[in-house]
Amino acid sequence: MKVSYLTPLDSFRGIAALSVVLLHLHIYRSFTEVEFFRHGHLGVPFFFVLSGFIIAYVYHNDTFKFKDFLAARAFRILPLYWLVLFLFVAFECCKYIAYTYFAVSFGIPPFSEHKQIGELLPNFLLLQSWLPHTDSSSFNFPSWSLSIEWYLYLCFGLLMFAPKIVRYALFITLPILSFAHYLDVLRGEAQKGILFFFAGCVVYLIFAKLRHISLPPILLRIAEVMGLVAFLAIFQIGLDGASIIVFPFVVLVFALSAVSSNAIGGGASISKLLCLKPFVFFGKISYSIYITHAFSMFLMGILTKALAKKFGLWEQIYIANAPKPYLDFGNALFANLYALIYLAFIIAIATLAHFYVEKPCIAFGKKIRNVS
Repeated sequence: MKVSYLTPLDSFRGIAALSVVLLHLHIYRSFTEVEFFRHGHLGVPFFFVLSGFIIAYVYHNDTFKFKDFLAARAFRILPLYWLVLFLFVAFECCKYIAYTYFAVSFGIPPFSEHKQIGELLPNFLLLQSWLPHTDSSSFNFPSWSLSIEWYLYLCFGLLMFAPKIVRYALFITLPILSFAHYLDVLRGEAQKGILFFFAGCVVYLIFAKLRHISLPPILLRIAEVMGLVAFLAIFQIGLDGASIIVFPFVVLVFALSAVSSNAIGGGASISKLLCLKPFVFFGKISYSIYITHAFSMFLMGILTKALAKKFGLWEQIYIANAPKPYLDFGNALFANLYALIYLAFIIAIATLAHFYVEKPCIAFGKKIRNVS
């Protein structure tokens, strides 16, 4: 199935992925500590809104085939996810062998804390954020949101068998029920996913009504500026509560701009900016960035500890209300240099994962489905 691609929205996905990565870096006196990145957790609900919209945009048609839909999602998501999970488990096995047979300790015992053996099967089946007693942050901790998203994809696919009026009603009702806390039987992570994912589906319904209307370019430019300012303000101030309004608005505005027949080259001014190569690149590798960055951080942490032990380049410090200790290099120059190296390493790993795992698996999935 061929659809016009919404490049500006994909670029937004890349920005959100990088914001999540920088949230997880705790480097004292570095650019990672600016307020915008300290609220990087807001990138996840934006992912949910964008995913709900894109899934509806691509698959909401009368020729929907559940088998093809499921295969496309599986080859897009699961191989890289399972590979990273395998790497985490493999390292725990190495720790176990080193601890058991050579009395070598890595500080934290193997298969302990967030990496209990009992968490393996839920993680493999992407159930870690749905079951009542599983640890949603076990092993590859960012994948808690992927656990939510995967089963919301399945839910969307099943809803496609329902009559349109029932499907539309559920698209609208489910986020309302979640927002009003009528779904409290589910875990909080699942409730958040339902709220934002189906809000994205509702945005698609609005978009489908507006996309064929010829909108004045000046109106698109004003709407884009409003959307971008609101998006940046949400992250800068940390307005979690307003995200359910701002994120759907941003997706709607930039989707309309991208397909507008009044604009040349992909939309109004900001859309054109988002179509520049760096933004497009980060958008394309955004999934790889998100799903591999925890393991990249793990590898970088091992290297950092080894250097610190030998050269004493930094020390760990604790800051009030911070969930994790910070690395302190003693001055801002070294801190920012290290942060840039750290980020470059994460991007390099994600790029390799995208080109050598993600893309080949997507291509293989298309081949077996006979999709050009």
